Amino acid sequence: MLTLSGTLDFQTRDGHHFLIHPGNVLLAEDTAGSGHSWKLTDDSSWRRAYVILRPGAEVPFRAKARQSVRA
Repeated sequence: MLTLSGTLDFQTRDGHHFLIHPGNVLLAEDTAGSGHSWKLTDDSSWRRAYVILRPGAEVPFRAKARQSVRA
């Protein structure tokens, strides 16, 4: 998922929080169920684009270290 506008406070199923800003890419492997939650942190609408990869597709991507959000 590519965030086009809006900033999210995203929480994973195990309780980790991080911010998703416009231009950030989120690769999600767990796409069924309700294992995560999010809320907007600004007044912008959350606009996003989804890219669905074929099963088994190689993803040559290395994530940057996650920055936690302090409550």
